[in-house]
Amino acid sequence: MIETGLPPCAWPTRILELCAERVSCLVVVPESDDCERLIGELRATAPQRPIHPFRDDDQSPYSPLSPDPTSGWGRLALAARLSLGEPFGLVVADATSLGRSLPDLAEVAANSLLLSRGQELARDDLVDRLERAGYHRVPSVEDPGTVALRGSVVDLWPPGDPAPVRADFFGDEIETVRRFDPATQRQSEPVELVIAAPARAFRVGAEIARTQRNDLIALGDELQLPSALFTSFWQRIEAGVRYPGVEALEPLLRTSNTCLLELLPKNIPIIRCDSGRIDAALQQIDRTLFHSFEQRAD
Repeated sequence: MIETGLPPCAWPTRILELCAERVSCLVVVPESDDCERLIGELRATAPQRPIHPFRDDDQSPYSPLSPDPTSGWGRLALAARLSLGEPFGLVVADATSLGRSLPDLAEVAANSLLLSRGQELARDDLVDRLERAGYHRVPSVEDPGTVALRGSVVDLWPPGDPAPVRADFFGDEIETVRRFDPATQRQSEPVELVIAAPARAFRVGAEIARTQRNDLIALGDELQLPSALFTSFWQRIEAGVRYPGVEALEPLLRTSNTCLLELLPKNIPIIRCDSGRIDAALQQIDRTLFHSFEQRAD
């Protein structure tokens, strides 16, 4: 554990000094605003260094609203790299995200794909696998978590990636893989490897509803939900509907759960920026979750 003890303006320089001879590091900052600012400064200072944000959601797990998916996509993108044994560089996390539940690496790996030039893979099989991993099939890819099949081309936008990817096939072989601008369709130079992370970290449908039935009933009893309300939730999950707020049940809709600190290598250096504010942020989220749970139970 490394403490910086420096003001925010000095964080990027000190972090890059501490990580100069290390392939991977975890940097923890107090709040999401600190995370956004630090990531921008690190990318501007060291544009060749891989940097992965790991942010918490903007909604409480007990909120009936669906959170902005951007943070969840970033977490899944990092988990996909870890599950496939790919290098991940610097991870910048806000304090409250450290306790955020994640699917274990086996589940992430089963729903992640590596795409590269010369790879043999049928286009329809690729699209089917992406759809099973939570991608939405659309006529034209304009948003993360979507995929489109157009003749010999498969366009997809892996969650957490800055731009979509175009895989051009010759028969059942990927001839080229390029990133492209969804507005202009202009393509970049070919890329060697693309990691297509899953677009969803949990499942809905009859199978998961059946296997997790007892846990869901126990949660409904604990929250003292009216029978009609619980039945409504249950029926939508069983029917495969991702209704607004279903993310609150995400840990119950997976086969297993873990967290970032359990996924990262045990010997990874951890840099804490402003320990006092980090500790205060953790105490505040503990109070917020407690009150949110109490209000929902009422």
